[in-house]
Amino acid sequence: MERRGVLARQRAHYLQTVESLPPLEKHRMTDLLQLRVEHGQLAFHTPLAPWPDFEGRKAKIDGLLSPVAVIYVQYVANNPAARQFEFKLEEYPDPETYCQLHMQWQPAGGGRGDELSIEHTEQTSHSFLRVFYRQGPGMARVLIFSNDTANDRTMGSENCTERDFVTLRQRHPSEVEQYLRPIFHKLGQDVIFAPDANTAWQVLAGDWPVSKEISDKVARLLPQLNDPQSKVRNAAADHLADLGRDGASAIVRLDRQGLTLEQNVRLDEVISRFRRVAILEAKRLEWNADFLLDCQYCGDETVRTLAADRLPRVLGHSIALDPTTAETARVEAVDQLRKQLHPPATRPADRDIDWPASPPNAPARLSLPNAPFRSGIPALPTTRPS
Repeated sequence: MERRGVLARQRAHYLQTVESLPPLEKHRMTDLLQLRVEHGQLAFHTPLAPWPDFEGRKAKIDGLLSPVAVIYVQYVANNPAARQFEFKLEEYPDPETYCQLHMQWQPAGGGRGDELSIEHTEQTSHSFLRVFYRQGPGMARVLIFSNDTANDRTMGSENCTERDFVTLRQRHPSEVEQYLRPIFHKLGQDVIFAPDANTAWQVLAGDWPVSKEISDKVARLLPQLNDPQSKVRNAAADHLADLGRDGASAIVRLDRQGLTLEQNVRLDEVISRFRRVAILEAKRLEWNADFLLDCQYCGDETVRTLAADRLPRVLGHSIALDPTTAETARVEAVDQLRKQLHPPATRPADRDIDWPASPPNAPARLSLPNAPFRSGIPALPTTRPS
C-alpha cells in the first residue's frame, strides 16, 4: 500500500504541474510531431511554429491517459538551426505501474542529420524496463535495461548500435520489434516501420503486375546480355535495371530455358539490385500478417494494394482495408486490425481507479532560463518508488 500511496502522490503532482502550463490546443499526436525515415535515419517534422522561450505547453492527446508537456523553442532569432523540441509524458495505467516517455530533438547542424533521443521507462512492483534510443550523425543505438523479480530474472542489458535506423532495424529486428515499436506506436509514428520498397517488392514479386510493354522490353534486351562485347552486355544489364521493380518482376517470370550461363548470371545480378533480404526471409514474410500491415504505410500504392489483397488469405477472413485512402485513414485502419491480431493486455481503465486526492504543493508555473539545450519542461517528480 505504501507504493500505491507514493505513486498516487507522484501522479497528482505530475497532473497538477502539467495542468498549470498554458494550453496547446492540439489533440492528435501528428499535430505535435511526425517522424519519417529519410536517408536511413529518423527525421523530425512538426506543424507547430516554435516559440521564443523554454516555457512548456500542455497538450491533451487523444488516446493518452495523461496530458503531455511540450517545448518547441527557437532560442536564437532568425536561426532555424537553433531549435529544440521536447516531449514528456507520465502515465499511471494502474495503481502499481509508473510509465514515462521523454523525447528530445535538435538539428545537428551542417546538414548532418537530426540529434534525437527517446527514453521510455516502465516500472511495477516487481519489474523494471528502461529503453533508450539515441540517434546522431552516422549512429543509431538502442540500449535496454530490464529485470523481473516475479520471474526470477536478474538485471539484464542490451546494446545495439548501427550506422542508421534502417540498418538497426534490419540487423536487430527482434530488439526493434520488442522494445522500440511499442514506443513509436505510443508516439503515433507507426509509419516509420514501412518496409523498404524493394523489400516489399521482393516479398510480393509473385503478384506484382507486369505489363506487356515491360515484358517486350526485357525480351528485346536478352540477346544483348550474350553479346561478345562486354560494354554491350553491361549496357543491356543497366537498361534492364532501369526498368525498375516492374522489369525485375518480368525477369523473375522469365522462362530461362535455352539461355546461356552469361545471360543467367546477368539476369540474376539485375534482380539482386532489388533484393534486400535473404530469400528464406522473404518467403517467411509472404504470409506474415504484421509485415503485410506494415506495407500499408508504404508510399507505393502497388505495394499497398498487393499486401491488402493478400491479407484476407493470411487471416482467413475478409477485412476492411482500403489501400487507396489517405495515410491517416490507413494508419487508423491498420491499428484496428493489429489490435485484433494482438489484443492488448487488459488493465483497469484510468477512469475506474479511485486515486487519492492529495497533491503536493506545486508551483503554479515553472520554466527554465532561456539557454540552449536545456529542458524547459517543468521540474516533474524525480523520486521513484521502491
